[in-house]
Amino acid sequence: MSSYRACEHALSGKECSDITYIPVRRGFLYLVAIMDWATRKVLAWRLSNTLDASFCVEALNEAIAKYGNPEIMNTDQGSQFTGATWITTLGADPDNLKKGLSWEVCERVV
Repeated sequence: MSSYRACEHALSGKECSDITYIPVRRGFLYLVAIMDWATRKVLAWRLSNTLDASFCVEALNEAIAKYGNPEIMNTDQGSQFTGATWITTLGADPDNLKKGLSWEVCERVV
């Protein structure tokens, strides 16, 4: 198995999400994307004019509906991703939450 394929296999079922700010004339728009680590495919996205968690959870729900619940979800520690709605949508227990997966997984596999 090539090192690329080994790394892709190790990352299968691992997803990430982040928000980016898009400057517009009167402020910002906010774009959230849910991505698959192995393929770098955008699984779902939403655009919002506010930074509340609802647009992030909508994108997460779409990704889960299309691709199933991820084995691991890596995000930053922004309030959109640490709130109870996001965590429970993932099916996680907020009291037993693990904080992501490092790229060391690829190094161990190859």
